[in-house]
Amino acid sequence: MERDFVYASCEDGVRKNQWKTLLQLNPGDVGWSIMGDFNDILESAEKKGDNMRSEARMSTVRDFIRDGGLLDLGHTRDSFNWCNSREKQACIKARLDRVLCNAHWCLTITGAVVYHLDMIGADHKSDLLDTEGVTEKAKRRFVFDKGWVMKAGCEEVVREAWKRHVEGSRWLRVCEKIKHVRMALVKWCRENNFNARIRIDDIQAKLRVAYEGDNFDRGMAGDKNTHFFHASTMIRRQQNKLRGFENEVGQWVEGAEQVENVVVDYFEQIFKANEVCTPEKATFAIGDRDQATN
Repeated sequence: MERDFVYASCEDGVRKNQWKTLLQLNPGDVGWSIMGDFNDILESAEKKGDNMRSEARMSTVRDFIRDGGLLDLGHTRDSFNWCNSREKQACIKARLDRVLCNAHWCLTITGAVVYHLDMIGADHKSDLLDTEGVTEKAKRRFVFDKGWVMKAGCEEVVREAWKRHVEGSRWLRVCEKIKHVRMALVKWCRENNFNARIRIDDIQAKLRVAYEGDNFDRGMAGDKNTHFFHASTMIRRQQNKLRGFENEVGQWVEGAEQVENVVVDYFEQIFKANEVCTPEKATFAIGDRDQATN
């Protein structure tokens, strides 16, 4: 694994030469990451205030990222990590610091997260790269595939699971029987390899082997593209995860339990009523309105 740090120049010409130098350090098929102040933005959304940067000026750093086969790891918390510390209309913010990596790095170090820390004694917020991340496996919702009814043995699996004896009220027994059917179907699908995702991955792997056998060089290029796509998908999933909230006093909170408390408190404040409206009050108000219109 190779790691480089960058402090890019404020001048476009000098910065362009720095990108060329960094590309020469590209280790190829080894994991590679670059972290630091790139002094440039990738899109207009990464800057707030002052004149927007033209597409032509942003293309230089975009070309560098593309030519290096690099991916932006994204960030959590505040979108901007630089500020000129001025007020109102003179205030300018931008995202100048970032962490880039190639596909090999991303596929090796899964779940990496970049945090924008608080600004202390400088105009930049430091970036913290957490290579371990937080892996909270979400519960996946069970979905019955109607194609299963055409498979031999599906009806028998459902019948046997439903026959299982369950104690409790009528509603509890129904819920428990449905749970047993779900667990039995999941096990049946796994044992018979009915999972479409697994079958697709297996077929794609066989196609890659055949492709490489037909033309080794082209096969290697295709494999690299597959790795890049897979890595970019993983980063996108990481960026789409809701990792925290800013509560009503401006404090950033993380963790499933703390985030849940912030959400619950927020909606409790919305739906909290100082005075409960009874049905009698509602009908009385309707009656007053009817009298006013007559």
